[in-house]
Amino acid sequence: MKQTNHSNKNVKKYLIIWIGAVAAIIVLVLMIYGSSKKDKNNKKIDVNTNHESMTSFDRQHHGIKSSPQMVKLPDGADNGLAGVVTDDNVYGNSKSVKRLLNLYKKSRRYGLSTFKLTSDMVDILKPNRFHAVTAPFTTRADSADGQFSDDPEERIYFRFETDRFSFMEDEKIEIRLAVYRGEKSKKPLKAVLSDVSVSKNNEQGVFELLTTTNMGEYSPRFPGDSQYVGNFIPSKFIPDFFDGYLKFSVKWQIEGENPSVSEILVHYTRFPPAEFTGNMRDEIVDGSLKLTAGLNVRKAGKYILTALLYDSDGKNPIAYSNIAVQLGEGETQAEFIFYGIVFRDLAIAGPYKITKLSGYLSGVSAFGKGPLLKDWTGSFQTQPYKLDEFTNLPFTDPVTQSTINAYEKQIKELELKESQSN
Repeated sequence: MKQTNHSNKNVKKYLIIWIGAVAAIIVLVLMIYGSSKKDKNNKKIDVNTNHESMTSFDRQHHGIKSSPQMVKLPDGADNGLAGVVTDDNVYGNSKSVKRLLNLYKKSRRYGLSTFKLTSDMVDILKPNRFHAVTAPFTTRADSADGQFSDDPEERIYFRFETDRFSFMEDEKIEIRLAVYRGEKSKKPLKAVLSDVSVSKNNEQGVFELLTTTNMGEYSPRFPGDSQYVGNFIPSKFIPDFFDGYLKFSVKWQIEGENPSVSEILVHYTRFPPAEFTGNMRDEIVDGSLKLTAGLNVRKAGKYILTALLYDSDGKNPIAYSNIAVQLGEGETQAEFIFYGIVFRDLAIAGPYKITKLSGYLSGVSAFGKGPLLKDWTGSFQTQPYKLDEFTNLPFTDPVTQSTINAYEKQIKELELKESQSN
């Protein structure tokens, strides 16, 4: 009996040791798995998270104090190309940083206010376009099926629009509604329309009803054209200073279908804060073309102004200058700089033509970009200039150069690491 009890005690002893060993192995495996998973998650965060746009809370939450692969730029340098779409983990190798550096140099080649202008830059050449959207209409049958008809000629389309986005003073706003069937045939459909409500935003950003107007029915001038048209003159209802948005809203219904509501927004300036006088002069300063334009300013403040420059025929766009300038009341001037190397790059000598000046008063409105100036449209021709009168050097300043230096320093450091790892 004593021998049996001793044997049982040994068995229990070994059994406890074995169970403890198995438990220790399981714990160890779980720790290794958890660590591996954490590393993978951390790698995923490093690759896919935009550290520059993270809040301080996000950084702490992810354990990131600063962008781990981006060398800190020196004092006075900017952060390169904000908004440029690049590959993930862009700072991870010298080749990607070189690509960023080239993009940065390209963006700064003509300075901070000169930009190359091409014929496909429609929103610069014609900035006051209204971008109308033709949308498919959801019929009751579509709603029941959960999808649109497969036949585009059976589908219904609509478009609520106006001819421009910005209006001012006593200008008339023409609103138009098109409702038709067929993507190609565009057969007009009859609809019953309510009055059009017209609202304007107040200082708190809330739209308040201003008045109502109506739209008449007309024969479309071409397939897909609007058959319902109305006119509205804001100045008859807004006698005081105003710049902001007007909202037009109309309820319409096709027979046998549910009613729909369509809305559009336009920007309206009751009184322009300044106007271009049309007086201009040009000269070369430090290898660049300087254009001085006269203005009559009614309201002092910071103005954002733009000048479009064409070749001597006024047909081929060359560049535009976009400036921010503080202007006082009364007769004054604004200076537009067209950085010289842009003319060398395009191999276009003078004379040149200014065809449009535009702008707005910044920072005085909580809604919209601010009260607009009336565009100056005409043809001012500069003096004849030879290409060798313009600088052949890219633009530089302390911020630009220090940023380039920071990129180049980072490239060298990455290249050294890459050579050591090979």
